[in-house]
Amino acid sequence: MRWAKRLKHPKDAFREFSEEILNDEEKRQRDADIERLQAYNPFLKSETSDNLRINYIADKGVDYFETDLETIMVDFMEKHIQCQEFNKMLTRTKGILLDLQLRGIAEDDKEGVQHTIKTIEEYLDVSVYNRSIMEPISQSIENFLEPIRRAVSKCYIAANPVGMIRDLTEGLE
Repeated sequence: MRWAKRLKHPKDAFREFSEEILNDEEKRQRDADIERLQAYNPFLKSETSDNLRINYIADKGVDYFETDLETIMVDFMEKHIQCQEFNKMLTRTKGILLDLQLRGIAEDDKEGVQHTIKTIEEYLDVSVYNRSIMEPISQSIENFLEPIRRAVSKCYIAANPVGMIRDLTEGLE
């Protein structure tokens, strides 16, 4: 049992190692990097979420929560589980990205792994962080065309005689 006292959890060993090696600025940077890797759970309690809750209750009324408690709990559990799984996945993904960068340096082929790293980061942006990967110019063009696209779709649906007759006959039955 003597050896069991000397064994440490990897997290504790890393913390001890980093406390001895890193200066204060590097520790702050490390903590900021770790926080940036975490997925955001909108159900966590904070000042912002308190204000959102107050506004939500004022908007929906107190009676809303008595009738829709099951949906709220399901949403809460979904976000909680999603955040836990995202945090596990983000840690692993960061390790994969670091491994790719180190492999590119070791094999003297940094440009060869950059495409894979960029693809993984874009996938994370879209799938996890819900950010767009479009260039700013493309986004401005998309924002300009969106109202026109919606208007054309509505006009096409409204002026469709076959659909209008079908809906009328189905509605009369």
